[in-house]
Amino acid sequence: MKRIIVLMTLAALSLSLAPAAFAASERVALTSSLTYRGDGQGTYLFKGNGKLEGAVIASDGAVESLGAAGTYELIIPYKAKDLISGITINWKFSGKVKLEVSATGEQLTYVPVTNGVPLERRDFTGGANLKWRATLAAASKLAEVRIVYTTVSGMNSTWGAPELSGFKFRKPIYIKGTEAGELFNYQVPIKVAESTKAGGYDVVLKGIVQSDFSDARFTQADKETLLSFWRESVQGQAPDRVATFWVKIPQLPKNGLLIYVYYGKPAAEDLSSGSGTFDFFEDFSAAAFDTKKWQAYDFTGRIIEYKLKTGAEVKTLEAKDLTKDEIIDFFKTAKDLSWARARQPADPVPQIDITKTGLAPALAVNLAEFSGVTVAGNGDLVLDARHSEGEYLSPVVYTAFPVRIGVPKWKAAIPDTSSAAVDISATGVAEEFKKDCASEKYYYASRKDFKEGKSLRWKVRLGRKSISSSTSRLQEFSLDYLPGAITLIKPDGREKIKVGSDYGISWSAWEYEPSYKMKLEYSIDGGKTYQVIMPALNNTGTYSWRVPNAISAKALVKVSDALDPKVFDVSGGVFAISEGPSEAETGLETSETGIAEEGSAEETAQTTQKDEEETKKTRTGVKPYEVLIKRGNSGSYEEGDIIMIKPAGFLWGASEKNNFYIIPAHLTDTQAEEFMKPQEAAGRKDKDGQFVRDIIRQRKYKVNLHKKGVLEQQVARAKGAAESEPALDTSEIVDKSTVIESQR
Repeated sequence: MKRIIVLMTLAALSLSLAPAAFAASERVALTSSLTYRGDGQGTYLFKGNGKLEGAVIASDGAVESLGAAGTYELIIPYKAKDLISGITINWKFSGKVKLEVSATGEQLTYVPVTNGVPLERRDFTGGANLKWRATLAAASKLAEVRIVYTTVSGMNSTWGAPELSGFKFRKPIYIKGTEAGELFNYQVPIKVAESTKAGGYDVVLKGIVQSDFSDARFTQADKETLLSFWRESVQGQAPDRVATFWVKIPQLPKNGLLIYVYYGKPAAEDLSSGSGTFDFFEDFSAAAFDTKKWQAYDFTGRIIEYKLKTGAEVKTLEAKDLTKDEIIDFFKTAKDLSWARARQPADPVPQIDITKTGLAPALAVNLAEFSGVTVAGNGDLVLDARHSEGEYLSPVVYTAFPVRIGVPKWKAAIPDTSSAAVDISATGVAEEFKKDCASEKYYYASRKDFKEGKSLRWKVRLGRKSISSSTSRLQEFSLDYLPGAITLIKPDGREKIKVGSDYGISWSAWEYEPSYKMKLEYSIDGGKTYQVIMPALNNTGTYSWRVPNAISAKALVKVSDALDPKVFDVSGGVFAISEGPSEAETGLETSETGIAEEGSAEETAQTTQKDEEETKKTRTGVKPYEVLIKRGNSGSYEEGDIIMIKPAGFLWGASEKNNFYIIPAHLTDTQAEEFMKPQEAAGRKDKDGQFVRDIIRQRKYKVNLHKKGVLEQQVARAKGAAESEPALDTSEIVDKSTVIESQR
C-alpha cells in the first residue's frame, strides 16, 4: 500500500507564517483635509465643481439659494486612496443648510450628516469615492465645507487643531435637543464651574482653569473643530467661581448633541468673541454709534438683550411691537451700555443634560503641538504668517511592540526660499529624535539611527528666509513603524539532512530591506552552542548551506539580525544531520486534490521548481499581500476590479469579507502600487492650458475570476483554509486597456 503524503510549497508556507509579522506592523498616516470655499483659499472652489438647482454662485464665490430652497451637488467625486472608514464634515453657513454624503459617489448611498459629528464605518456604504450635496433653505448661504476622512489603511486627513495646542484636558458636554426641532447656528448657554461647591453649574473643571476662564475652548463632537463662544460673566470667589459661556452650535439636532470643552493651558489666548457667537453683537467700544451696522441687521423675530455697565442684570428689550428705527433709537440714546446682542429664540429652550455631563470623566488629552505653524485654508501644514520658522510635533503613538524600524514618507511643496525637515523618535524623548530624515528611507534602531521604544512621535520643522517668502506646504505624511520580526521557515525541525549536501535555508524578514544583513548559525547540541554559517549576508530570504560533517539528532538553525543578536528565530524543533539520504518533511498540497503519491518524480520536480520560483521571488523583493476584488457589477466598479491591496494579515472588516473577494498574492511594492491605478485617457489640455488625464474607469486592472482556481481560493478562505490556498498569480491580473483595445 502506497503511503499518501501532503506536499507544501514554499509559497504556501511563507503565507501561513508571515501574517503574524504583518499584524505587528503599523502605520500612522496624515494628509490635508478637503475644503471647498469660494475665495480660492481652499482645496477646491464651489464654482465649476458642483451642480446648482435653485441656487447660484454669489459674488464672493459662496453658494446662495434664490427665493426658495436650492441644492448644490458635487459633480466629480473625490477619489480616496483606500476604502473610507470615517467621515466628518463641518460647514460654515447662514440660514439653514443641510448636507448629505456618499462614500461610493452613487445617488442611492447618500446619508445625512450632522455638522461636526463623525460618521463611522457602520453609518454609510463603504467606498473610495467621496461625494456630497447641500440643501439650502430660502435665503441661506454656504461659505465653506471642510471634510475630514479616515481610510481602512489608517489614513487620517487632518493635522489637528492649532488652537488646541498645549491644552491638557477635555470633558464632554451633552446638550439635549428640543421639541422646537432642529436648530441652526443656535447659541446655547453653558455654566462652567471650577469646583463642585460652586452650585448652579452645568459642567465642572475642578480647578484646572485660569482665574478668568480664558483658557476654555469648545469643540464639535470631532474633538478638534472649534466652536465660537462668548464668555458673558465670571461670578463668585475662588475656588468656587462659575463662568457663563454662550456657545454657537452650527446644527443642533432634535435628538441632542455632544460637544467638548478643553481647558488647562496656562497663558492661553482668550478667544471669547461676542460678534463671532451671536447673530448681532455690539460692545459699544467705538467712539461713535455705528448706525449702518444696526440698519444692516434684521431684528425680526430675534431676542434682543443688553447689559448696563453699572448692573449685573441682563435685560431684554421687548421689541415685537417696535420698528427697526425705534430699536436703533433706543440703543443710540441709552447711556452706560456695556453690550447688546440679538439671538435666536427656541421654545422649549435646549438644556444641558447635567446628569450625563456630570457622570462623564475628564480626560487627559494627547494632541499635536503647533509652534509657529498652522493649517492653511486648503488643509496643508504651513508656517504661520507671523513666523519665519516653526515646528509641528505629532501626538504620541503608543505602540503594542518596541519599534525597531521606521520608514517616513511625505509629500510637500518646498520653494527655494523655504525649508522642511522631518525627525522621528520611538521614545518621544526630545533628545532622542533622529533628525533630518529622508523620505522613504529605512531607519533602524539596530544601526543606532534611533533608540527603540513604544512611544512614537514625529516632528516637522519648517523655515523660510523671511516673513515675505513663500512657506513650505506639507500635504501628506506617513510613518511605517515595525518591530523587525524574523521568521525562520526551514529547516523547521522535522528534517533529516545528509552531511555534505547543499540545503536551502529560508526565512522571512520582509520588514527589513533586501540589503540589510542577517546572520546564520547552526547548533548540533540543541541550542547550547552555535557555530556561524554566515556572519552577515543580504536579506534575500534564502541561503544554500553546505551541511557540515557533524552528525547530530539535535541540530538547529538560527537566523538573526546581524547588528542586534536579541532579534532572531530558530528552527521549530530539532532536526537530524546524518550520513543517510536527506528526507524533507512535507505539509500542504500543491495539487488540486491536495494529495500525491510518495516517490513521484514528476511531483518532486514540480515542487523543486516551485521552491526555486519562490526563492527567486524573495530575491526580487516580492512580499505577501491580500487583494480586495469586486464581486459583481455595481456603480463605477466591475466584477474582478482590484479595489484595494494590503499587506498580508490586514484586519479586514465584515463589510469587505461579505461583499468582496479577498485573495492572497505575491507582489512587489511597485506592482501593488501599479495595480491600484485608475484607467486614464491619453491626455488633453484643459481650459487653462494645463495637461490633464481623464479617468475612464476606477481601476485599470482586474482579476480574471474565471481562470481555473481563482474563485476556489476564495471558497477555501471562507472555509478557514486560508493557510493552504495558493497565492494569486500576477498572470491572472488583466490590463483592462488591453481588453478595450482588442474590442475596437
